[in-house]
Amino acid sequence: MVVLLAISLSPLVALGCDCASKLNDTTADVVFEGTAERAIRWNQVGAPDVQAFVRHGFISSVVLKGPDRNYFFVDTSVTDCGYPFEEGKRYRVYAQLYRRSGIEWLVGICSKTAQIRK
Repeated sequence: MVVLLAISLSPLVALGCDCASKLNDTTADVVFEGTAERAIRWNQVGAPDVQAFVRHGFISSVVLKGPDRNYFFVDTSVTDCGYPFEEGKRYRVYAQLYRRSGIEWLVGICSKTAQIRK
């Protein structure tokens, strides 16, 4: 019972996610710091809802790795494996290049992505 309580209280536990290849400074294709803007939920026509994504726009202030841009669109899953970005908060984002289904940059809970608390 103690174990179940600990799991339910941990906000970063991603049950069912395969985090064997965690994105970090070395493995991420892009690393930037930026502020999350409004999110848009989307999925491919005909795809089940569990395959939906949330697209966040980010105003980037610092690009540490990857293309030097001042704006990024980052997609994440709506499942437990997706990263729970909040509008208006600052993050250091670690994303992979994923040019399929209209996605360019993909991030999930298994990345080193974190909110910047300054």
